[in-house]
Amino acid sequence: MPKTFYVIRNKDAGDEYIDALLSAGYEEQRRIWRADFLLIECEHGGANRERITEIARVRPVFIYPHTPYSYWIWDGPYPPAPVKCNFVVGQGAVMGMKAYGYPYRVEPVGWTGCPIKEFTPTKGTRLLFVPPHLVRDGKYADHEVVYPAVVKAAEFIARHRNSFESVTVNYSMDGIDESGVGILKKHNVTFRPVQIHGIAEPRKQALEQMQGFDLIITSNTFGYLAIASGIPTILFGADTLDYHVKSYALYRDHYRFPFILEDMDIQDVLNVRKEEGAEVKRWKELNIGRPFDKKRFLEVIKEYM
Repeated sequence: MPKTFYVIRNKDAGDEYIDALLSAGYEEQRRIWRADFLLIECEHGGANRERITEIARVRPVFIYPHTPYSYWIWDGPYPPAPVKCNFVVGQGAVMGMKAYGYPYRVEPVGWTGCPIKEFTPTKGTRLLFVPPHLVRDGKYADHEVVYPAVVKAAEFIARHRNSFESVTVNYSMDGIDESGVGILKKHNVTFRPVQIHGIAEPRKQALEQMQGFDLIITSNTFGYLAIASGIPTILFGADTLDYHVKSYALYRDHYRFPFILEDMDIQDVLNVRKEEGAEVKRWKELNIGRPFDKKRFLEVIKEYM
């Protein structure tokens, strides 16, 4: 009989992991207690976390990345369940989790989500601004710190609107003002409503939306996809992470992207289009690394099967 697995999905974030298991002959089980092992994207709060912890004591549980950068989840927000292995993207995650004392096995198995491309310089000034998406209550996750960061980024763009040939702004369909980009209504920008909830393939949607721009100001997974795609990219709100983790200072230096809007003036922003630079290359080695290593992933799973 083939071994079976139960998976907790986070939209399309685990697709490559699931496809690897299916291609290796494992079968997906729809009932959690009947599966030989679990593949989850993190231990969610409340009763579900307690259930995952209970299951992890009697059968193998494996974690795939909730997002490419979310290895901080066990640095305070969630107590770690006794999983067999926590799969991460690159060595940066391994370094961070080791620094704050994550107690279980961590294995880097590479980047998923899009092809990794060389940086492509641009000469135009077509800007795409993409804030995080709102959650179901019409606010950002960690709204108290994220919303002001979005407003600050929008204010920067408003002050320097004349430096850009065009500005396109993605906003959650809950509303322009709710997204914190309302100040840009007066500054000749194109607003593009985006729906995240209920979308089966948000990574594919993001990759389509970033085409045709010379520079992107963004954050979170959209930013990582843009960087991996070789598009000149600036992140903002990087230090909002310090709001709810215990040990950010221990891994801040390699977690934090070298181009952060809050540290830059308009000339710095425009210069990002010219070259990638040694600091960004080093950051990419640690935080994006190599394409998904299906073979290594399956080798680790097999150790416990």
